[in-house]
Amino acid sequence: MPGFNNILVVRTDRIGDMVLTVPALRALKTAWPRARLSVWASPVNRELVEGLPYVDEVIVEEKKGWQGYWKFLLLLRRKRFDLAVILHTKRKTNALCFFAGIPRRLGYNNDKFGFLLTDKVPDERMLGCKHEVQYSLDLLQRIGVEDRRMDLELPVSSSCEAWADAFFRDYKLLKSPVVILHPDASCPTRHWPIESYAALAQKLIRSSSVRILVVGAKSAAGMAATIVRLAGDSVVDLTGQLTLLQTAALAKRCRVFVSTDSGPAHIAAAAGAPVITLFMRSQPGINPERWRPLGRHIILLCNKPGEEILLGNDGKVVSGKFDSITVEEVFRNAASFLEK
Repeated sequence: MPGFNNILVVRTDRIGDMVLTVPALRALKTAWPRARLSVWASPVNRELVEGLPYVDEVIVEEKKGWQGYWKFLLLLRRKRFDLAVILHTKRKTNALCFFAGIPRRLGYNNDKFGFLLTDKVPDERMLGCKHEVQYSLDLLQRIGVEDRRMDLELPVSSSCEAWADAFFRDYKLLKSPVVILHPDASCPTRHWPIESYAALAQKLIRSSSVRILVVGAKSAAGMAATIVRLAGDSVVDLTGQLTLLQTAALAKRCRVFVSTDSGPAHIAAAAGAPVITLFMRSQPGINPERWRPLGRHIILLCNKPGEEILLGNDGKVVSGKFDSITVEEVFRNAASFLEK
């Protein structure tokens, strides 16, 4: 194996992608325990790796535009990395690592300036034949890393755990089974109908006297308001109020976390929560085989054959049904977790 002292891992895309990068970070630190390991992250997902024992530093771009581009390039040059592992393939990330003078640049050989890499691996991710974690670990095999562990973890601090305990006390949730709903996703083509979430909440409250928490970004506030209006006072709207790791801490304490195919579903699974994930789509590259949450208590519910949401080259829906997964299906699986 080559020797590296200063490693940069590039992952600047979405929340779930960063959660699924942890096995690769651990594998790199295990292979070169004395090396300094830095992660180039987005401002949104940096908290998911800050505090991990494998990560020495997290760096983010502070400014947009050409001024920010050159400032960040100078920062990378000053860091003197000897290896860049580019897991998020963009022309920008490949170019910056090249112009920063990083001598070894490992990534996927595709049309996003893949020719700038020194160590190229064929990009087969869009076939969706493997899980995203496996693709990342396969990439590391090019430089001799054979670690195949896929278990996840999050840097949830003791103060965050104490906050979650206080939240459960303050909202009088200690004696009630709690179900968390996350109805949002970065793409509307992943959405289960919000009326279905509300109907699910109603059935759970009537059958098991559960308390419902709705989590998500500010963009999900309208969805949460609909669930509260239709399902009643047993629903607590927390959209736009939590950090990602606070969401993880609450998920650890719930009976089941129901979510679209989204980043928070991966957060909940990594936190060890029982998770039901709803997959509307199954096309190669955006399919459950590649993007399912990893954990011990995971249920995947997918659209019925022939009713999957299919997207055209422009990303718009060509065919499929958003209500192919029924409320009764989700309720039945949630009830199985509540009974346990």
